[in-house]
Amino acid sequence: AQRAVKCDLTKWMNWYAQAQSRNAPYAADSVIDYFGELTASGSSIASLCRALWVVKASLGHLGWLDQSCESTVQRIQAEAQRARGSVSKEFPVRPKASWSDVHKVVNAANPEDPFEARLVAPILLIQDTLARLDEIFGLRIDGEWHKSAVSRHALLQAADGSGRITLNRTTYGDSGLSAYVTPLTMQWIAYANRGRSGSDGPLFVTRRNLPFQSEAWKQSLANFCERKSLPDIVRLASSLRSGMVGALVEAGATPDEVRELGGWTTMESVTRHLRKKRESNSVLNSIVGSCRD
Repeated sequence: AQRAVKCDLTKWMNWYAQAQSRNAPYAADSVIDYFGELTASGSSIASLCRALWVVKASLGHLGWLDQSCESTVQRIQAEAQRARGSVSKEFPVRPKASWSDVHKVVNAANPEDPFEARLVAPILLIQDTLARLDEIFGLRIDGEWHKSAVSRHALLQAADGSGRITLNRTTYGDSGLSAYVTPLTMQWIAYANRGRSGSDGPLFVTRRNLPFQSEAWKQSLANFCERKSLPDIVRLASSLRSGMVGALVEAGATPDEVRELGGWTTMESVTRHLRKKRESNSVLNSIVGSCRD
């Protein structure tokens, strides 16, 4: 949560610096323009609500230097909350990625092709550990790494072919979470690293031996699924973690076991992933627009 707030605050300040607005960042017109930009860029309703909270908390802490801005933020927030509540009524539930979908993709990949292995191995790793994408690929914003990708050193193999990987999760302290990795996943990770020298560096790299970033990986995986006429499991589920949460519960895991594996501190996060619904950008277009009228 702290990382998300920091990222939203940085995004807001970067936007203001690039916009070269004549108004102060705390002015009502600046806030409307900022959320207009977020809407135009295709931000989800959840992301917009979080950004609203950051703006409201920040300006509230400063004492609302522009008094008219408080009512403007409240109006945008009310519109966003109404849109968020109406989405589930207007749009069907987005299908979740299932284990069968995952293995269709895995079975279509060529283990002799390291790049194809680098596309499917992260899926299996998410399935085993419920890892977030930033825990695997790191987090890079505006060219600056805020979190490094998981290292090859973080993966240890056992005699039976299984392994353990240490994920950097703040909820588990500096030591991170040590999660079990199945022999199948370990095998595909080995395929993905075939031909790489040494034992250092990120676990997954591009064809040019650069760290694989999450957006590039998702796009490459989507292209692979399209070429093979497979279910696009990246777009099929609101996130791979959401799909795996549902699959684990259906397979008999208790919500508390899922919460611990997913690295969540509260049960609310688990239930939210179970009930995630499809969102539409068309709903967003009216949110900021209504505040300009």
